[in-house]
Amino acid sequence: MSYALCLLLSESFKRRLVWWKKHSDDYLAQFLTGRSVITYNRILHHRQGGLVSDLEILLRAINGLHGKGKDLTYSSEFDEIQKLREFDDPTLEQGEWVADLKVANWPEVVKRCSKLLREDSKDLRVAGWLTEGWVYTQGFSGLAQGYNLIAGLVEQYWDDLFPAIEDGDDVEQRVGCLAWVLKQSLRWVSSIPVVDDGVRPYTLSDYAVAHQRSGGARLGDSEHVTLEQLERARAATPVGFYRHQWLAVQEAVVALSRLEHQAEVRLGDQAPRFAAIRETLDSACSSIQRFAKEAGVDVRGGEESKVPVLEQHSSHLLPPPAVPSITDAQVVVSGIASREEALNRLREVANYFRQAEPHSPVAYMANQAAEWGEMPLHEWLKVVLKDDAALVRLEQVLGVAKAVESGG
Repeated sequence: MSYALCLLLSESFKRRLVWWKKHSDDYLAQFLTGRSVITYNRILHHRQGGLVSDLEILLRAINGLHGKGKDLTYSSEFDEIQKLREFDDPTLEQGEWVADLKVANWPEVVKRCSKLLREDSKDLRVAGWLTEGWVYTQGFSGLAQGYNLIAGLVEQYWDDLFPAIEDGDDVEQRVGCLAWVLKQSLRWVSSIPVVDDGVRPYTLSDYAVAHQRSGGARLGDSEHVTLEQLERARAATPVGFYRHQWLAVQEAVVALSRLEHQAEVRLGDQAPRFAAIRETLDSACSSIQRFAKEAGVDVRGGEESKVPVLEQHSSHLLPPPAVPSITDAQVVVSGIASREEALNRLREVANYFRQAEPHSPVAYMANQAAEWGEMPLHEWLKVVLKDDAALVRLEQVLGVAKAVESGG
């Protein structure tokens, strides 16, 4: 085979590879339509290199160290990870003295933090740094994985977790660890791509800067991202990218709720506030959903629902199909015949998700609901309310205390 022919075939292969990288999300998303978010993300993670460690492995007890490991606060391992995390903000002006920007080594951060959690220490600080590394290497899916990891550590290792509880009840350091993750999450989310046309990705931060520039704000001249550039990139972004990002944000929202629940159970009124990051994730989700809709696709649909962009069909003028009326006599509760059966169904749901989707919080929530279903109201209130004064006031309002005293 001649050199020229080999070169021609090589160039053809390169063009096909570029095309596939750009459009494969579309085909993967169509193939996985209707399947679980977890399955979708697992396949994408595998194709993109995958998360370094599975949650189950990271949450296993450490052999020979009472399960929890050792305190690494003043260790060389911590110092090395801190250096790996250091980076310069590329959006800041450098002035006359332009120097090479320091870049963090996020894959190495992920590798080292994962190793420490598996082999040396169950530590909230390490989990926070690992979450940061996952975000910068896997985006919203990494954020969800990080929230689930921290929630699992809080749930399984609270009594022995590092940093240790001081003086028997001083949880200030642990509150600080969780608050740091939540505060940094606001910055992390703004750095995750929401548009990617195959040339370069654009983030919510890019959109904010472009809007400021269009309003006349004087900003650093490192990169002039314009609204026109963003609009062209948005229109050229594959549908599968939007669907993947939207699903990943949903996964992060669920994981955040699980972490918030664990924080409230363990810390009560001392738990940090989750409202800001929840609103930020909701905003990111809305932006991705809007971009997809402008591209003609509704990412919320079970199937790829095309949204008319330039014109509407006359079908909206037709009357809606008649809905058959249902009388009271036709309303029947079927399938579940008793309270005990209902609670058993919840446990079956928990067992299913524990086996089929071990990373999903559904198993935990269903099992928790079944356990609460066995409790009388006054006991349940004591579990979920840690403020004694608030508990007493609520019991008085509901008349729970009197009912308990009278045996009702």
